[in-house]
Amino acid sequence: LQIVVKQGQSKKPCVQVNDLKTGWFSTPFRVKQGDVLSPTLFSIYVNDLAQEIKKTNLADEEIKLQGMLNTMNDWCNKWRLTIKSDKTHIVHFRKPLVPQSHFLFYFGKTTLMFTDTYKYLGFVFHKNMMFSEGQLLSDSAGRALGCVSKT
Repeated sequence: LQIVVKQGQSKKPCVQVNDLKTGWFSTPFRVKQGDVLSPTLFSIYVNDLAQEIKKTNLADEEIKLQGMLNTMNDWCNKWRLTIKSDKTHIVHFRKPLVPQSHFLFYFGKTTLMFTDTYKYLGFVFHKNMMFSEGQLLSDSAGRALGCVSKT
């Protein structure tokens, strides 16, 4: 099953199964990409997942983090969502001399690999809590802002 969206001013969907396609039809059940309502609707949609994760408190132990992953996996299965396992990793934030965990984390049946960094909103978080990459981003952002404010 594939949803095809017609391009142009009046975007209308149709349903395509293999080589068979329905006609174009109107539907009131959609939000255009980039619509200001999209973030609010997304927040409502994932609110029950956020509440379930919040109940588990901080994942300060490996088994608690695995519990959070299980909660998220159950939620994804309930709503028929998939997570890209090749883009899902574990970062063990710790002091430089503390050894990395050897716990095997799973998302469903997929084993998650460890990675050294996590990038969020352009800021790189390092496993040993070094922020040199963040300073470089900050400097770059400052220069860009200076260029914008001069114009």
